[in-house]
Amino acid sequence: MAKHFKGSFKGQNVARFTLNSLEKIIAERAAVSDGTSYTATLISCGIEKCAQKMGEEAVEAAIAAAIRDRGQLTREAADLIYHLMVVLHAAGIPLRDVVSELDRRTSQSGLAEKASRPAPAVGKPAKSAAAPAGKRAGRQARNPTRKSVAK
Repeated sequence: MAKHFKGSFKGQNVARFTLNSLEKIIAERAAVSDGTSYTATLISCGIEKCAQKMGEEAVEAAIAAAIRDRGQLTREAADLIYHLMVVLHAAGIPLRDVVSELDRRTSQSGLAEKASRPAPAVGKPAKSAAAPAGKRAGRQARNPTRKSVAK
C-alpha cells in the first residue's frame, strides 16, 4: 500500500498523493535488497523488462478506454503511471526533467511545438515524396510480386 503524505485542505487534514511522492516511494523501494519489493525486483530485471511492463499497462489502459470502462481505465492508468515512473527511475531521468519538458511544450501551441521537434531518429522511415499514390500502389509497395490489374 502506498504511503500517503498529509496535507491541509481548507483547514482539514487530508491525505495528499502526488507524482513527486510516487517518485520518492519508487526510489526508496528500488533500494530494498531483501526481496520484498516488487519495484526493486522489476528494476533488477533491467530497463527492458520495466519498459515491457509499461507497454503492457499502456495497452490495457487503451483497451479500457476503448470499451469506455471508467473504473478499469482508472486502475490501468494508475498502473501505467507507476510503471512509467519506474522506467524513468531505471533510466535515471528525474520527474522534474519531464515536468520541465511539459512546461516547455505548453508554453506554445501544440502545432507550433510539434513543428519545432527535431527530424525523426535514424531507423524510422521518412515519408518519400516519390512514393506511389493510391490503394493499388500501396498494396504493390507492400507486395512487389503482386501484379496490378486495371479494372
